[in-house]
Amino acid sequence: MSVLLDQEVATHLRCLDPSLAIQPVFERFSSVVITSGTISPLDMYPKMLQFQPVCETSYPMTLQRNAFFPMVITRGSDQVPISSRFEVRNDPAVVRNFGSILIDMCKVVPDGIVAFFPSYLYMESIVSAWYDMVSPGSH
Repeated sequence: MSVLLDQEVATHLRCLDPSLAIQPVFERFSSVVITSGTISPLDMYPKMLQFQPVCETSYPMTLQRNAFFPMVITRGSDQVPISSRFEVRNDPAVVRNFGSILIDMCKVVPDGIVAFFPSYLYMESIVSAWYDMVSPGSH
C-alpha cells in the first residue's frame, strides 16, 4: 500500500516475510538462540520463521518475585552524568562509567545481569573501548 502525503512524500507500507531475513542466519549457524520478552504465543515463531526448534522454554514474568530489578542509572560512581544519547555516548568518562557499573553490579547480583544497548554497533564499539581501557595497545 502506498500513501501520498503533500504531493511530494510517499510512504510505502509492506508486509515483509521475516523468514527471508532469518534464513541466512539459519544457514550459517548450526545453533541459533531466539529470545524476547514478548514472543507470544511461543509456537507462532517457529511456524512463521519456518524452523523446527530443538528446545522451547518460557519463563513466567511476575513482579511479585524479586527476580527482576530494572534500573535506570544516570550518573557513574564519579558522579559524571551518563547517557546513551548520541552526543555523549562515546565520551571516555561515559564509556568508563558504563563498564564500572556493570562490573560493580556483577559482583553483587547472584543470578546474572542483562544489559541493553541502543544498537549492536554501539555495543561493539563500547566493548572495544573497554578492552582498550584495560589493555591499551594490545590489539
